[in-house]
Amino acid sequence: AGQAVVSFAIRHLPAGENKMLQGRISRAQVFDRALSAKEIGLLYKAGGGGVPDEDVFARLEEKDQQKVLQIRSDIANIEHKRASLRPLSATTDPSKPWSEIARVLFMFKEFIYLR
Repeated sequence: AGQAVVSFAIRHLPAGENKMLQGRISRAQVFDRALSAKEIGLLYKAGGGGVPDEDVFARLEEKDQQKVLQIRSDIANIEHKRASLRPLSATTDPSKPWSEIARVLFMFKEFIYLR
């Protein structure tokens, strides 16, 4: 008590020069303890924080909208391919990938010529 400083729109104290942030604060809350990542996420969802993707998309220029649509299509294709991959069997030796990495590293030209 009596030693806390609550400041908004300041990168760090003391204020001045280029330490001030520009923007609008739509809502602020002060807590008497550090919040966990889960608590922060819940507060964000409850407060409706952020700008919806649809609003951002609507304000983009047409060429940027096309880029976004192409990227979304690429993501959907990759997700589809990922979903079609078979899972690793439970009998696969978990050390096998590491031994393969070690073999590949050992076979690099740089390692072959070292003595």
